[in-house]
Amino acid sequence: MAKVGSPPNLPFAGRFLAWPLLRMAEREGDDGLRLQAHHSAWSTWAFAGDPARAREHADTGRFLYDLEKHASHRLVYGGHDPGACAGYVGAQAEWLLGYPEKALASVAESLALAERIAHPFTLSIALNLSSLLYLNRREPERALRQVEAAEALAAEQRLSLMIEPGILRGVALAGQGAVDEAIARIREGMANWTRLGRTILLPYGFAFLAAVALML
Repeated sequence: MAKVGSPPNLPFAGRFLAWPLLRMAEREGDDGLRLQAHHSAWSTWAFAGDPARAREHADTGRFLYDLEKHASHRLVYGGHDPGACAGYVGAQAEWLLGYPEKALASVAESLALAERIAHPFTLSIALNLSSLLYLNRREPERALRQVEAAEALAAEQRLSLMIEPGILRGVALAGQGAVDEAIARIREGMANWTRLGRTILLPYGFAFLAAVALML
């Protein structure tokens, strides 16, 4: 379980928001508030590049989460379910920390939860981000199934996806040996992403482009 101590030494303003939330929630003793404080923390640490702390807070979130008790959270806090979020962010952290089987189990649990609650935006994120794990596992066909499902859901519900599908499709093509086409798809996807102003996860695109370019 993640503990609340002194303010973490983060190089950006997020540390001045996540840490007070944790302290306030602990004082209140409300599990819902604690869940959302840790939700803030695992997201903050994930973007800060510290998978160990991200995983710690995600694990605490999964412990606190109650499907029925916290059902309203997906409608109030960030528009997505915190239990599913703890699963797919935790899975990314576990992969980076060298626990591939745990990551696979976590993302499977997250997808199952997202499908069970049938909350479209939550499911679109879970599908979108789970494809990253399958790409890292060198399973392009499985990743493509997730990408296609996310695209279909996004089109049906008129949602935006967190990661541009063209980038993910490009990486999958590289895994299938079509490297030149993969580079073109990734570049096109990054251009689309940038044009729409969705730059927060753009480093994924650059990293994938560099990795595929090394295959030439």
